[in-house]
Amino acid sequence: MSVNVSANGGIRWRSDWVDVSIVCAGEYVGLEEIDDGVWNVYFGLFKIGRLLERHMRIEDAYGRKNDTGSCRS
Repeated sequence: MSVNVSANGGIRWRSDWVDVSIVCAGEYVGLEEIDDGVWNVYFGLFKIGRLLERHMRIEDAYGRKNDTGSCRS
């Protein structure tokens, strides 16, 4: 599944707001469900993080919240 990142760098997910990155504004990110409520987030072929529905946020591979521009190509 793919979703469009809004102009302010986030996506609407299950009626809530999830920050992705302002760098991704206007781009599409891909989502791949890997577990119940856990989704890998991709920009093109690159995995940029993991969406945790329980916390409604995207974390990187080290569990850090995504605060930086991750969608740079």
